[in-house]
Amino acid sequence: MKKKSSFRYRTCVTFLLFFASVFLLFALKAGDSALYVLSAAVPGTILFLMLFPSRVFFLDRPSLAAALMLSGLGIMSVAGTASDFAISLGWRYLSALFFLFFGAAFFRVYRPGVPSAVVLTFFSLLVISFPLLWKSTVRITECGTVLLLLTVISFLSVRLCFPAVLSALAGITLFLAEHEVSAAFIAGISLVLLLWVSSGSGLWSLLSLAVSAALFIGYFSLFPIQSPDESYTSLLSAFPLLAPETPDFSLSSSNSLLLYLCRRFGSLFLLFSVLMLCIILFRGASLAVSARKSCHASIAFCAILLYGLRTLFVLFMLSDLLPFPAGDFPFLTDSFPQLCTDYFLLGLLSGISFRNESDLREDVRLSMLTH
Repeated sequence: MKKKSSFRYRTCVTFLLFFASVFLLFALKAGDSALYVLSAAVPGTILFLMLFPSRVFFLDRPSLAAALMLSGLGIMSVAGTASDFAISLGWRYLSALFFLFFGAAFFRVYRPGVPSAVVLTFFSLLVISFPLLWKSTVRITECGTVLLLLTVISFLSVRLCFPAVLSALAGITLFLAEHEVSAAFIAGISLVLLLWVSSGSGLWSLLSLAVSAALFIGYFSLFPIQSPDESYTSLLSAFPLLAPETPDFSLSSSNSLLLYLCRRFGSLFLLFSVLMLCIILFRGASLAVSARKSCHASIAFCAILLYGLRTLFVLFMLSDLLPFPAGDFPFLTDSFPQLCTDYFLLGLLSGISFRNESDLREDVRLSMLTH
């Protein structure tokens, strides 16, 4: 245990020194006071969260460390060329961290059942239909997807498969009405897999798969597949390993932070980002396997699905294998709603980790009493 803690300590110190030194070098080179603030704020925030007392608020440190590494890299990668944007991006990350604590607190008070399912159904459909009702350009599809899948989990926890499928199909229909095809695909795939894992009923999984396929066939018959925006169609092979693709490529010419970072730093940056996210996925899988209640395992599985499917869609998009635009890479985005969703899911994983640790401590206490 001592060696394990020592390794974590050295790893944390290494990351902190890395971020502090890189931001400081950028600040010395550009003479920008904002970068001096970042050189202290980014490592300070990481240190505060990694050392946050578990007695006050329990956070799952393995997944949190990987997420903070991705967030820090996102800010660091734009700081050298756009310090003002880096400051703005830093504030978005800092504000989104509130949803990390909110997600953990939500898990503690969440009680699966019909009342919570009805409430979640209302809010999920309301959030999904927000762009249709208010003609808003703010993209909050990830938030709606999370609420929709939590609705499905709540219904499945009391063995109500029909309302779970019905509410999910209603959300998928709204996504298609807003032309959010990638969100609809993610919700449809997640629905089928959650039905298979939670209920163990292949019939409901096949039924939901058939109806979802019918919805997509109907949508694509009305709106034929078009080539996505040219900024999304660069093959991974077009990215160099390390050097920038084009020296004059700027952030303003791209609407994807990951695309900008890959073109500026090469495919090695993408590989490292996928590696960091795999840490979160493996940690979520271990939490799902260790969970005592099927509902908790389903929530962890839901987080894995959302992180994993979004990552796959981004990789397919960059490989020119996806006929429609996808969302941004988890934790590497300038979209504040998506950052809030990413950290909210991380908070749910922290809540599951806390419950698993509590169950283990209770087992140890009971075993000591019996002996």
